[in-house]
Amino acid sequence: MIGTGQFLAAGGVFWLLGSHAWDQVTIGTARQQAAEHYQQAAAFFRARQAEKAIAELRRSLQLDPQQARAEKLLGLSCQLINRNYDAESAFLRACSLAPRDPEAWFFLGRLYYLQNFFDKARQALETALSYDSRDFRIHETLALALEAEGNLEGALEEYRQAVRWNTGTQASSASPHLNFGILLYKLDQLRESEEQLRRARELGPKDWQACFELGKLYLRQEKLEAAARELEAALKLGTADAGRVYYLLAQVYARMGREDDARSAFAMSKKNQK
Repeated sequence: MIGTGQFLAAGGVFWLLGSHAWDQVTIGTARQQAAEHYQQAAAFFRARQAEKAIAELRRSLQLDPQQARAEKLLGLSCQLINRNYDAESAFLRACSLAPRDPEAWFFLGRLYYLQNFFDKARQALETALSYDSRDFRIHETLALALEAEGNLEGALEEYRQAVRWNTGTQASSASPHLNFGILLYKLDQLRESEEQLRRARELGPKDWQACFELGKLYLRQEKLEAAARELEAALKLGTADAGRVYYLLAQVYARMGREDDARSAFAMSKKNQK
């Protein structure tokens, strides 16, 4: 039980602190609750339960609206279920709250690229690079946007930067090597294309696409055994685009004189057409 003297002392403390201190306590509690909702949202996002993640993030932001990280995760969650307008709004708010955060600008730029807004993508990604020039994801996505705009020289330079900063990272990605190799193939730079595609296959041994692209390259070089091997590997890895792989494999078999295999592969290509 609090004695009179204790009560008066406590009351004196309250009087000295005033309402501002209680405001700070309330703010601290709200921020703690907001953080708890954010952590729950992150768990839902990792489980790809986007609607539940969005609901938790709304609660978190209602308690603490000044969270750039929550806006970023909200944008990513909206993207999972193709709510691109809401994703854009969230990423824009994140960029406003943390204008020097390269990841916020990257997420915004990547969203614009996926929507074919290449000019807006380029602007956002260039802003991201001004704050972090070592993130291979930013360089790669900028390269893709520049390639889509027809700026192939710019795209090549960004791909070179992407593979440079991707090399030696703890979780090196196959993606920049794959996309770089595909562009080099289109530009008839086959030796360098092969190097990048082989690196992509090494980094992504369960991904069919590097094998498919290598198969195309070897067919162009008339390396038929190697082409067949890569295309067969692509099919074994599994792909939703099997019709395209079978169609190319049928051409390889035909050039090798394996007529029965060519007919069988061609039949499979028709069966697997999208």
